This record gives sequence, structure tokens and C-alpha cells, in this order.
Amino acid sequence: MHGFRHGLVIAAILGLASCASVGSQPAGSGRERAGPPWLEAMAQRVASENGDATPQTMRWGLVSVAEADPFVGLSPHGNDASVREFIVVMTGRFVCHSCSRPPGAAAPRGRAIVFTGTRKTHSVQDFSVVPSVPNIERLHLHSLGSAA
Repeated sequence: MHGFRHGLVIAAILGLASCASVGSQPAGSGRERAGPPWLEAMAQRVASENGDATPQTMRWGLVSVAEADPFVGLSPHGNDASVREFIVVMTGRFVCHSCSRPPGAAAPRGRAIVFTGTRKTHSVQDFSVVPSVPNIERLHLHSLGSAA
């Protein structure tokens, strides 16, 4: 009987230890979630249109427009934390030939593209090509597609 109780105590301790380790992980660091197929197709199209058909990484998440704002600029919804949109961050080597720029200026180039899109329209809402990869850790994004 003593061995049985000892085994229960060890099992309880191991169970608590595993719960504690899961609870101490930052939000979003658990299981990867698959992105919507339309979002992956949109990301592939955006990457190809901007000179890198095979980006190194593609990450996605569903965030408030307030969370997306520092990465893509002010949304048509302002800074409303209740409005949610998809955000995609891709790394690679990009050149935006369709971006507006002063006459004679070179097309913007960058190591990352960040864009937002909506489930309703399946279209790009806001877009940015940036010289270096932004710090997106706080967004808790998931891998998107085969480039992940």
C-alpha cells in the first residue's frame, strides 16, 4: 500500500509540473494554427508580385487594427481595438514596383512585407515593404503555408 501511495504522489507532482510549464508559456506559443486557404493564396500572390515567389517565412494572425497599426499604418477603422483583421508578415527579398514614389526614385526594397486583409473581402487592406524584419513577437503569429 505504501508503494501505491508513493506512486500517486509522484504522479500528482508530475501532473502539477506539466500544468505549471504549460501555464508559464506566453500566450500564442502553443500549437500552430493553420491559416485560411484564401489568406495563404493572397500571401503567395503578394510575395510573387513583389519579386520573391518563395519567401523565407510567412506568418499570420488575427489581430486588432490597433495591434496592426505600428506595422502597416493607420487602418480605415482608425485605432479601434474591437475591429479585427488578418495580418501577414513575410520575410525574403522584396521590391515593390507598384508602390507610389517620387518621380525618378527607386522602387522600395525590403527584407519583409507586412500586410493586412479581411475575411469579408479577401483583399489587402494595408501594405508595407520594410527594410528589415520587424519585431512581431508580441503578435504571437502562426506559420502560414510551406514557407513557414
